[in-house]
Amino acid sequence: MPSPGWSREVRLLRTERAQLDLERQAVAAERRELLEVKAAIDGALRGLRAEVARLEGRAPPEPVSALSRPPRPWSRPRAQELDVLARTVRSMKPEAAIAVVQRADPNLAAALLSQFAPAERGVLLGALKPDVAARLLSLMAARPASPGGR
Repeated sequence: MPSPGWSREVRLLRTERAQLDLERQAVAAERRELLEVKAAIDGALRGLRAEVARLEGRAPPEPVSALSRPPRPWSRPRAQELDVLARTVRSMKPEAAIAVVQRADPNLAAALLSQFAPAERGVLLGALKPDVAARLLSLMAARPASPGGR
C-alpha cells in the first residue's frame, strides 16, 4: 500500500500537469492568433507593394507654373531687401529653409547665408547637399565683406 506522502505527491503532480495543460492551450491559442495577424500583415504588405508598383508606373504630370519657367537673371537686391529675405528664411522650418536655399539662385543663396550668424550658417550648410554647400561657400568667400554684415 502506498504511503500517505505518495498520494499527496501524486495530487500535486496532477495539479501541476493540469496547469501545464492549460498553459499549453493558452500558448497554442495565442500562436493561432499571431499566425492570423501575420497572415493579415502579409496580405496588407502584398497590397501595399502592388499599390507602390502601380504608382511608380505613372509619373505625375509636371506642373505648369512660374517655377517651370527659366529664372530671370539674378540681380543683387538692396541691403534692406536682402535683410528681409534673410529674416524670412531664418524664420522658416529647417527642412523648408534647406529646400529653398538648395533651389535658389546660388548667388542669392550665398548672399542670404552671408546674413546669417556663423552657427546658423553652419547648420544650414551642413544639411545641404555637399556640392551645393561647396558652391555656396565658394560664392560667399568671393563676396566682398559687407560693412554691417556678420
